[in-house]
Amino acid sequence: MSKFAIVGMSCLFPGADTPDAFWRNLRDGVDSRTEGGPEVFGPAPDPRDADPAHTITCLRGGFVTGFDFDPNGFRLRPEDLARLDRVFHWSLHVSREALRDSGHADRPDLLARTGLVLGDYSFPTPASARISLPLVHEAVLDGVRRSGHRAPAPACLLDPAAVHPADARVSGAPARIAAAALGLGGPRYALDAACSSALYALKLACDHLAAGQADLVLAGGVCAPEPNLIHLSFSDLHAYPDNGVSQPFDARSTGILTGQGAGMVAVRRLADALADGDRIHAVVDGIGLSNDGAGRHLLVPNPAGQRSSYELAYARAGFGPEQVDYLECHATGTPVGDGTEAESVADWFGARGAVPPLGSVKGNLGHLLTVAGLSSLLKVILAMRQGHLPPTIGVEQPLTDGLPLVRAGRAWPDERPGPRRAAVSAFGFGGTNAHVVLSQEATAEVSGPVVPPALDVVGLGAHFGTLDSVAAFERALYDGTDSFQPLPEHRWRGLEDTADGTLARAGLDRAHLPEGGFVDRVDLDPADHRIPPADLRNYNLQHALMSKVADEALRDAGYDRHVPPGRKAPEPRRVAVVVAMEIEPSAHLHLARHGLGDFLRRAYDEAGLSLTGEQRAALATVARDAVHEPIVANEVLSYIGNIMASRISSLWNLTGPSFTVSSDGAGTAEALQIAQLLLLDESVEAVLVGAVDLAASPESLLLRGVHPVAGAGLSFGDGQQGVRIGEGAGAVVVTRPGEGTRPAYARVDSLAVRHSAPVGGVLPEADAPTLAEVPGRRWPPPGSARGMSAIWRRTRAGRRRRTWPNWPRWRGCTPPAVVPSHSAVPRRSSVTRRPRRRWRGCCDRCCACTTVMSPARPAGAGPRRSWPSTSRRPPSMCRTRPGRGCAAVPASAGTRR
Repeated sequence: MSKFAIVGMSCLFPGADTPDAFWRNLRDGVDSRTEGGPEVFGPAPDPRDADPAHTITCLRGGFVTGFDFDPNGFRLRPEDLARLDRVFHWSLHVSREALRDSGHADRPDLLARTGLVLGDYSFPTPASARISLPLVHEAVLDGVRRSGHRAPAPACLLDPAAVHPADARVSGAPARIAAAALGLGGPRYALDAACSSALYALKLACDHLAAGQADLVLAGGVCAPEPNLIHLSFSDLHAYPDNGVSQPFDARSTGILTGQGAGMVAVRRLADALADGDRIHAVVDGIGLSNDGAGRHLLVPNPAGQRSSYELAYARAGFGPEQVDYLECHATGTPVGDGTEAESVADWFGARGAVPPLGSVKGNLGHLLTVAGLSSLLKVILAMRQGHLPPTIGVEQPLTDGLPLVRAGRAWPDERPGPRRAAVSAFGFGGTNAHVVLSQEATAEVSGPVVPPALDVVGLGAHFGTLDSVAAFERALYDGTDSFQPLPEHRWRGLEDTADGTLARAGLDRAHLPEGGFVDRVDLDPADHRIPPADLRNYNLQHALMSKVADEALRDAGYDRHVPPGRKAPEPRRVAVVVAMEIEPSAHLHLARHGLGDFLRRAYDEAGLSLTGEQRAALATVARDAVHEPIVANEVLSYIGNIMASRISSLWNLTGPSFTVSSDGAGTAEALQIAQLLLLDESVEAVLVGAVDLAASPESLLLRGVHPVAGAGLSFGDGQQGVRIGEGAGAVVVTRPGEGTRPAYARVDSLAVRHSAPVGGVLPEADAPTLAEVPGRRWPPPGSARGMSAIWRRTRAGRRRRTWPNWPRWRGCTPPAVVPSHSAVPRRSSVTRRPRRRWRGCCDRCCACTTVMSPARPAGAGPRRSWPSTSRRPPSMCRTRPGRGCAAVPASAGTRR
């Protein structure tokens, strides 16, 4: 592996807004975790309004308070930046400070080749909640009035004109906005690998540099979720300590304390940093990424996955763990997590010399989730610079005897000859593992850029609108049919019936419902996907949809989930999983239910309407269950971004890196480019690239300000201009050329993603006239999955066709004697469930993605020729597993109004 230099760094942590302040707190053993008050959680609600089914069990954590964002000096208008959510402010701040610390903030030539990879927690924020919750509150009050009871007069609780559209897309927009505001021209996207996100971002930053796709990359993380919801969710998961003690590697500790923050490092190729005379904070020697695969549970770590990350990191570093002077562990304070890490460290490091001194920063800051790896990384960099190991504070009863825990500050162990070296671990829920090896060595090296491989597409999975399979999608393309239909009944959970509400005044009432390519239902076998059937009542449709198409693509590529005799899981395969996605707004329903009693009390008091205590309690109880039924753990997990990818890895026992990516409309292209980088690792045999987009949300239509056009057509066609709503998910399995076990459909020869620069302080969006000027270009519908539908069309068109029955492979199905229409394929049994809303936001189309594809051909096959296309795959080829019961997960699944 090439060496990379960290030339800039910044942080915004609890109790520390600069690296110097952070170091002082570390050296002095300061515990920056505090009890959150009104400045964190808002005004305390009346205890009588609490939801008895869901309570926040812990208000302590690591909180960022007193930070004032300066919106001036960026390339976007200060007034626009100032009204964005704090997740944007924190990302902008640490990105600018890291760039300044690198000394390259004023080099336009380098900025044009600078990227940004941001670990971001795909979870609701305070601003996104202020968009979604008012629509629910309006519907609740309207329902009370319709039932004949007294209620406050109708009123619009949301002003769409006062909302910034980016606040509805908090998974990917922070990276896009920060990169545009700083004038960066390189790769820009956010990823969610849970607690390992920042170190995953660092690994991909190094890969972009190694491939020559950038000359400087900002890599880091931000964690700024809505405080009430994050503490409510982790309370439901029983993650907080029941005895009040949370200390890493302490036998008394029974849980974690979550935290907030942001941090960033600026990374360059070591040779470039030396040539330019940069101040080098540390050198990245090697990084290992892995996934636990089929572990015991998504929240239970697997020591084998952790050991795999160690092995990969030191193989890339070129030296062994015996040369590591200090190990910064992930240890968060959970008995299972800390015990597992202590075991993996003792087994792996102990067998190769000795376990180095170790510690964890969680006792100082709390667990910063997506920023956890960055806080550990900065601690190690600062400790190496100062020649001092700061203490792991608060440990009274070490978890195991003989654990070389640094409990008091001491000098750096410089007995070993050579440069100071250290390692950092981050292990996230869902089984995401990362291990980084650092040193102070700055020896010049000469190495040319590596060339990312072309991608052979060897497996396909699809569910677009009502086209719920590969065969149905191909049939529609062949016949020229579409999947447009009216919005399904109950899709918005009755929000469209709210009288004189925000939706009605925007022309989005029942009389003006949109038409689009809506996903109506997803047929999912709960036993096959290891989900309790009862939990599917409120399961996130994005996860169900992505799991379904991933299954189809992996089986299509020749993989199976056969469990050998005597084993509990399929054989492990080092296959990576990368899914393009955006936050699902229905994640706010958990918060809406939790705060409904307090909202009703305030609404009635402001309207001058009095209710008895019994009436208030009865009203709150009925309203809560109408908005959302009590939440179970699987539903909480289904609204955590990276779990979407990790469930696939766990189900199939895939041990390659697994995470989600968010980049608005460029999500699919970025995911494919990341797949190329992951395949630079020879140990990765394939990458499952997926994208899911459920774009038909009322929040999206409100913020877009236009009503979607009905019927099929081109968004920029003459007389057809306008937005069309499309939903769905797609997946492809890609390998290096010629390495698939099945013949390839097509080959992705090259990829390019370019982003618009601000014009007059504003990011431009694509518009119909611009698109119309591109001759012969057909653009897919908006959203992160639109690129996947385009890949699908081109892939199917590029594959060499053969006449039935001489198909080279149609997986696992016996050719039928009669080929009926697709509708004749028998459906599996379904479970009828209540409808629920399933909305999400659309993207700002301020990027251009180019994918060059060709039919996959063997090397030396001669000049490319056109492929015959007179025959096609019979549409009725069924890839489902007959004889199994399944649960239908309708797009409108969940709560009743």
